[in-house]
Amino acid sequence: MALDVDQMVHDRFESIREVADYFVRTGRSRPCVIFADYISDSKFKAFSSRLKERGLNMANENIVFLTDLSGLACGCGLAGLCYETLEERFGTGEDMFDSLLCSADEGAIAAIAWLGSKGLRIPQDCSGVGFTNAR
Repeated sequence: MALDVDQMVHDRFESIREVADYFVRTGRSRPCVIFADYISDSKFKAFSSRLKERGLNMANENIVFLTDLSGLACGCGLAGLCYETLEERFGTGEDMFDSLLCSADEGAIAAIAWLGSKGLRIPQDCSGVGFTNAR
């Protein structure tokens, strides 16, 4: 049976690529990503491959996969885990990132709070994007 319909193709990664384009367009050169392990690796690949297409490579130390989510069960929450991870990785303020993509809004909120605790401003000093429900 033939159906007479228009075809619509949905690219679920396009908005992630748009974030990479925005970072590049606004002159950000040291992006950081924070992804929880329940978020698909394919989203990270879409983001990092778009950066490469635009001539920008991510530093390995700026790629954060939150793999130990056991703290979520005991009330730490994703926001707390994100905040703690940023403090552990970047607490000295050396080699800071200038843009940040978080796989969850609560992680982005925690990151904004953490950046504020370091005296940095959003978006002047660091662009921040939270990206929830982008499976």
